[in-house]
Amino acid sequence: IYRHSTPNELNDAIEKVNCDLALIKDWADSFGLLVNPTKSKVLIIDSRQLRGRINFADLPFVVYDGLPISYVDKTKKLGLTLDCNLSWSAHINDISKSLHHSIHSLKR
Repeated sequence: IYRHSTPNELNDAIEKVNCDLALIKDWADSFGLLVNPTKSKVLIIDSRQLRGRINFADLPFVVYDGLPISYVDKTKKLGLTLDCNLSWSAHINDISKSLHHSIHSLKR
């Protein structure tokens, strides 16, 4: 689920996401599907300047079926690491670590 908002409207955007998640819950229940909210993450994408204006301690939780979904700075999906600034540094670091381990095992 994606929502665009300014830092001042972030609480409203989170409330709308929670409403969307409630609709998804109702839809999933009507078709007998299970959604595991512990595998979900909330990633707020912004610039470094805007990140300083957001107080994450005061943000309301994003909730699915009464379970809070955790806020993260980066997440990995389908082999691609996304971070809160949409920079490639986290993805490149992950690939570098993986290559280092592979090369080290070949060395042995």
